[in-house]
Amino acid sequence: MCPKIRIKFAIYHKTRILIPNISEQEKIGDFFEQLDNIITLHQRKLEKLQELKKGYLQKMFC
Repeated sequence: MCPKIRIKFAIYHKTRILIPNISEQEKIGDFFEQLDNIITLHQRKLEKLQELKKGYLQKMFC
């Protein structure tokens, strides 16, 4: 069971949270979208190579 954490309103009220402007948020979003696409491409390539390996191993032992 997690202990409850209490933050005093005075501390919370004074805390500054910096949020990037819309242009920066869009750039960050684009970056992560490209990263997701690269990861997907590499996963597909890995899957193809694993299938190729499996095929070669079957040929080798037949």
